[in-house]
Amino acid sequence: MPATRRAICAVLLTFLGLTAGCGDDGRSTSTSPSSAQNPPTTEPAASQSSVPPSGTAASSDQGEQMRIQIAIGDQRFTATIFDSAAGRDLIAQLPLSIDMTDHGSVEKTGPLPAPLSLAGQPDGADPDVGDVGYYAPGNDLVLYYGDQSYYPGIVVLGRLDGDAASRIAGMNGAITANVAASAG
Repeated sequence: MPATRRAICAVLLTFLGLTAGCGDDGRSTSTSPSSAQNPPTTEPAASQSSVPPSGTAASSDQGEQMRIQIAIGDQRFTATIFDSAAGRDLIAQLPLSIDMTDHGSVEKTGPLPAPLSLAGQPDGADPDVGDVGYYAPGNDLVLYYGDQSYYPGIVVLGRLDGDAASRIAGMNGAITANVAASAG
């Protein structure tokens, strides 16, 4: 009878192996920020979208999104900041005047007075043209007007509205951005 017993054990182990994932409800039991589960999102259809891009850890119940105004010289822009710990930290630091430099003809970056929270954020991101970001290692606010690939330390904070990215792309060299919270 040992052969029969082995056959039964083999069948049971095979059955258990095949059904092991059937009860998974998709929730992660990990508490590390890099393994946070994000709800499905759709890619923005236009540069004016305020849906967080995939890979960001914005709150799933976004409630009221935060708005900012950006003034560079005589040009004015608006942006939507996603409801996240980093986004709320940015809003709490406003208003700011930020001296920004150009990097690789894809982004303008400038230092913030204090670091933003990285709670719930992935280890890095692949920002889209028109994203507002934070580069954690440099403590910099970033305005993306060109294609920047994935890089560790990038946090997508929100989206520039309208044609702001193309208008910023036309600004050569260093700039000073005056950033303030906006009502609604």
